[in-house]
Amino acid sequence: MTHHLLHQSPSSPLITYQTIHSSKPYFMSPNHLPQLFTVNTGNSTRLTSTYDNALYTSQLINDPADTVDDYVRQINTVVINELDKVAPLKTVKRILRQLPCDAFLSTEARVAKRQRRRLERLWIRTGSEDVRRQYRDACRVANKAINDSRSNFLASKVQSATGSSSKKWKHYKDLLHCNTINVSQGLGGNVGSFCDKLNSFFHDKITTLRTSNSRLLTNTTFHPLSHDLPYTGIPLGSFTPVTPSEVRRLLSSVTIKFSPLDFFPSSLIKSCPRSFSVIISNLANLSFSQGLFPTDYKTAQITPILKKPNLNPDDPANYRPISNLHTLSKILERLALTRLQPFIASSLNFNPLQSAYRKQHSTETSLVKTLSDIYKATDSGSSTLLVALDLSAAFDTVPHENLLQRLHYSFGITDTVLNWVKSYLSSRTQYVSLSCHNSQTVPLLSGVPQGSVLGPFLFTSYTSPVSRLVASFGLLQQQYSDDTQVYITVNKTNHTTSLACIESCLSALCLWYAQNGLCINPSKSESLLFSTASRLQKLKSTGLTSITVSGTQIPFSNKIKTLGTVLDSSLSLSPHVKSTVQACNFHIRAIKHIRHLLTQQDASTLAVSLIQSKLDYCNSLLHNTSVENIHALQRIQNNLARLVIQPSTPTPTSTLLRDLHWLPVQQRITYKIASLTHTAIHNKQPSYLHDILQPHQPTRPLRSSNQNLLLTPHTRLHLTDQSFHIAAPTIWNSLPPHLRFQTQTQQFKSSLKTHLFNIAFTSQ
Repeated sequence: MTHHLLHQSPSSPLITYQTIHSSKPYFMSPNHLPQLFTVNTGNSTRLTSTYDNALYTSQLINDPADTVDDYVRQINTVVINELDKVAPLKTVKRILRQLPCDAFLSTEARVAKRQRRRLERLWIRTGSEDVRRQYRDACRVANKAINDSRSNFLASKVQSATGSSSKKWKHYKDLLHCNTINVSQGLGGNVGSFCDKLNSFFHDKITTLRTSNSRLLTNTTFHPLSHDLPYTGIPLGSFTPVTPSEVRRLLSSVTIKFSPLDFFPSSLIKSCPRSFSVIISNLANLSFSQGLFPTDYKTAQITPILKKPNLNPDDPANYRPISNLHTLSKILERLALTRLQPFIASSLNFNPLQSAYRKQHSTETSLVKTLSDIYKATDSGSSTLLVALDLSAAFDTVPHENLLQRLHYSFGITDTVLNWVKSYLSSRTQYVSLSCHNSQTVPLLSGVPQGSVLGPFLFTSYTSPVSRLVASFGLLQQQYSDDTQVYITVNKTNHTTSLACIESCLSALCLWYAQNGLCINPSKSESLLFSTASRLQKLKSTGLTSITVSGTQIPFSNKIKTLGTVLDSSLSLSPHVKSTVQACNFHIRAIKHIRHLLTQQDASTLAVSLIQSKLDYCNSLLHNTSVENIHALQRIQNNLARLVIQPSTPTPTSTLLRDLHWLPVQQRITYKIASLTHTAIHNKQPSYLHDILQPHQPTRPLRSSNQNLLLTPHTRLHLTDQSFHIAAPTIWNSLPPHLRFQTQTQQFKSSLKTHLFNIAFTSQ
């Protein structure tokens, strides 16, 4: 029996329970405790309003503290005190019992089981053949009743989650057996010591990388800002004030998740927007005006997650650290990001080829640009050598001093804003938590906080000079967060010149990363040579089979996986399609096992989320691909439609797709390319795709002059027609005029889907 403390009001939805020996309360909603408490929510709206009014008239708004840290402590005290008034603290006793394994059995199933057991005993005692036949009949009846009970029980759990998408997805995951593995299993009583071991490993890894960088920097005068250009515009020295209306809009648009570091239930923030919009705006304005980030929000709890299920759980190297931060901390960061990101991203010193953490930029747009450059080189009769670089613990190794110097020198961040970023980065700590065991707290001397809102953008800003360094060697590059692709067009007559050029660039790049506290991992870096099959064979016969990165020979691969897409040297994309088909078949088989438990709407939701999303990912790369590739993907969609609808009579797949309102694979590819083209034309984002597209300008006045058409370049190879710079104008020019002149994105996409739907099923 375990004693708990409970925040509960007879008609309040706010529940908190705490083990007496615990040092911090753990908050849960009533939905998480269905067997323990029954809560009358009839007056929940009135009580929430009462609580909101109490906070609105409290000293948090009428008499706030003068400093950031004092105001944070005041928030914690007042919010909890007011919560105690609405949901007083009570002591309850909870008897921990496991649900019986046969709890799902219906009355009929229990009766059938008893009858089966009675006949089994009678048959064993008498040995009668007639009793044996009765027993076998009873077995069939009991098995059917048990299976029906299990199905009805599981189906009712899914259906009971109506209106709660999170609960419904939890039941989906339980049925599909795709829950996260409990890494504490198998560690016995050593969980606490293993937490300390993990904490030491994460800390020592950074020290090892620093030592490795020190060796590379021996006898060099390379300066970390050597490839930075000074900022010449108006600097950003102060933040604009935060208003309650801005915070309220933010709270309505973001999803707030529970954090184990919160001092009060994070759900209160969204349920009481009137008071918390003022409280958070006060906190933000204090923090921004004083240039200080709250000290209480600088601690991170690390939850270790196995990188792959089949890895050894006893090896710390097989874990990925997932950081949990305070909820108010991330809201404060989001408010800072809305002020920093537009200013930094608009600077000429920000890398325009960085696609991470930016609106209308994605892994797909990054790959579209890279492959467009490769297709152009292939069409001109050349080959392309690409190197995909991997950084070791990239976010954790950024030196704070270098980052602050770059923000000031290259992006014009000064005065209070620079002090705030410095305070945000400094004096941070973390500890590892696993199965209620915590390691010792250790300081973080470098890196941007993982799991934060602002940290990833600071990292992309920090690595912006990479584009200028690579361009100085005449090479091309693309970045997505810490993933960097560097590529060069190989000289037709003398490939050694191109190889020497890219190796010199990579050496300079390794040195730049080392000087800036980052470290390239050659063992995880890959290289690939793109060209036609005949040119590849010719280049390999001349000895072009590998490249040197940071003193390590990296042989050319036949295919590499980058940003979730498998690229092959001949640009057929067949390996990518094969990988997609395998992943989709895995999920189709999983859904097939539980299809009888789902309604058609639930089955459609699972199908779209788990499988259609895979068919749609980077499908803009598959324009004009082989018929075999399209047919392979279309078979997946056809099988999925049959699984969702389960027609009672043989029905054409086109009819099933039309009933589900799913566009076929070919039309989905057209839809994606047309959508990217529309965004590039009207929003001019991403800028690297906007620069690819050229308006059609006839040499003499024609009726097509004012039709908003794009110029379609001429190509020599049929392979090049897969490129975005060919596919985009081809598809765009084929659209009806009313679509080409539509400027609103959502209206364009809706009309485009209707147009493609009519094309796909017009003959049905």
